[in-house]
Amino acid sequence: MGAQEAKYHGVPVLAVPIAFDQHRNAARMVRQKVAISLSWNTVTADQIVDALYILVNDTSYSERVRRTSAVLQDQKESPADRAVWWVEYVIRHGGAPHLQYPGQRLHFLQYICADVLLFLAVCTYLVYRLAKCILLYFVNLCFGKVKPQKTKIN
Repeated sequence: MGAQEAKYHGVPVLAVPIAFDQHRNAARMVRQKVAISLSWNTVTADQIVDALYILVNDTSYSERVRRTSAVLQDQKESPADRAVWWVEYVIRHGGAPHLQYPGQRLHFLQYICADVLLFLAVCTYLVYRLAKCILLYFVNLCFGKVKPQKTKIN
């Protein structure tokens, strides 16, 4: 069960984060005091039993998650009713073209802003070349590879 589902249904969580956003979600739920988090690398059976015992017997966890659940479930209409209303809305307005993303009608090069990307690439290249030339000039000047011009006198 995910973090959002657990909060929605009012269930305290025993989190054992493994990867991706699980660590952040587990830390957030621990801060909210609706979960206990155990480290995947060091978890033991005794730790799991102890954590479950705390979650089941400490009413503060279940009370906090119940309050969170009440907030999440307090809606003026059910999600199914909302989905039905939006489907009917789209039917009433002939596909609701005013809600469609205008970018879907753009050419691919316009969509990815190819002109802007090309301009930035050219500017980056020019700055790179200019910096390289200036750096090489000063390196050669400092280490004596640039020889002064000799003038011939008759």
